[in-house]
Amino acid sequence: MGDLLVLLLPEVIGLIVTPGAVAGCVLLLQSHRPIANAGALFTIRDIVNPT
Repeated sequence: MGDLLVLLLPEVIGLIVTPGAVAGCVLLLQSHRPIANAGALFTIRDIVNPT
């Protein structure tokens, strides 16, 4: 059972973080500079996770 919890931990973390990330994206796109903010967001994402 412990092995299963260790195996599923990344999935659980992803499910916890995803709604916050989506809310952050929506807030960025509703600002005065949505294109610049979206570009910055994708640039940071590519730097953090280049795959």
